[in-house]
Amino acid sequence: MLRILAVAVLLAGVVAQARQGVQPPSAAELARSLQARYDKIHSFTAQFTQTYAGGGLALKVTPEQGEIRVKKPDRFRMETTRPIRKTTGSDGRTLYFYDHQARTASEEPLPKGSDAPTALMFIAGRGDLLRDFTPALAAAQPEGFWHLDLTPKTPSAEFRHLTLIVERSSLALRGFSWMDHQNGANTVRLDQLRENPTLADREFTFQIPAGVQRIKR
Repeated sequence: MLRILAVAVLLAGVVAQARQGVQPPSAAELARSLQARYDKIHSFTAQFTQTYAGGGLALKVTPEQGEIRVKKPDRFRMETTRPIRKTTGSDGRTLYFYDHQARTASEEPLPKGSDAPTALMFIAGRGDLLRDFTPALAAAQPEGFWHLDLTPKTPSAEFRHLTLIVERSSLALRGFSWMDHQNGANTVRLDQLRENPTLADREFTFQIPAGVQRIKR
């Protein structure tokens, strides 16, 4: 789950401002534009709503809401406030997860170099959409938006493919989704995104509170 959330953090920062024509760009052109914009973003914040549906048991989970903060390299924090408070993030060295209601928490080293999976390479600023994914325009293209499908070139244990949802007029990212291996559909919608705000390193630090149970992930 930590690494899937890292994917969400990555994609939340891929925002482009250049205007596009009515004709759809090629998948490679769209991916290249998004990557170029992401390379210029050093930090960002956004409000998110995440929904999940499907899977082996045809589950539909109550939507989660909260805030994402990212500072390159390697730092991110997702504060889920509804329906259950959870904290997920990295301080640049350690990945952490804290379920405030269950009073459980976990920590694991942040992988470095070639040991890092694709999602974490992106959050560290080491990834590339064209190098690490095979892009394709989705068959369905809703009015006003482009949907860009991304299939990882190296198979992922967490997801089958990702889809970016961007505005046609501005290429601003409005959401993204990924399909897991149980055919579960995860969708994240973004609002109030701010690019390159000043964020202090201390905003990403985390210590497991006293009395909280440590768990292995």
